[in-house]
Amino acid sequence: MEVKMNPDDKAKIAALFAETPKIASRITKRAVDRTMGTVKTTVSRVARETLNVYKRDLDQNIGVLKYDVAKASGAVTIVGASLPVFDFKPVQLLSGVQVRIKKKGPSKLIPGAFIAKMKTGHEGVFLREWHGPKKPGSITLKKQWKKMPEKYRLPAHELFTTSLPEAVGDKMPMDQILADAGDNLHKNLERELNYELSKL
Repeated sequence: MEVKMNPDDKAKIAALFAETPKIASRITKRAVDRTMGTVKTTVSRVARETLNVYKRDLDQNIGVLKYDVAKASGAVTIVGASLPVFDFKPVQLLSGVQVRIKKKGPSKLIPGAFIAKMKTGHEGVFLREWHGPKKPGSITLKKQWKKMPEKYRLPAHELFTTSLPEAVGDKMPMDQILADAGDNLHKNLERELNYELSKL
């Protein structure tokens, strides 16, 4: 999600500080970096209005790329196509894992799923592959699997759900967020420009 400077703003700052380009760069950097921080906050807030997820878990998927001199822009990055089910406050039941993805949506049961911590310390909601006629879905069966030699256990994969852009789009289209970011960048540039002019 890249936010570029308005060409008129860029030309104005370049003209005013033609002989002191370092000041122009400083003004732009501060304005862009401040704007990117605001965009990150907006994306997180809008997503949390829809998703049943903690802020700390959501924010680790949102990054900020600070001012790029060559592009005269900054960016907010969204890591990962989908969010892990573990981030949505899952509850382990005997028959599987219960989770609510959207705040206003119903809780859903994932039969046979289980919450586990890997040797690396990573926690997640997992589901084992099953090739028989019926998928086992009880903690008793899972305990039996653990007793089996590791080479005979069925492989498990972590479960993921909706992507962050989809969740944000449910409440506010990305193009609206970008439009608001552009307006915010213009205001931040004016503020930083006036601050530098006040020091002359």
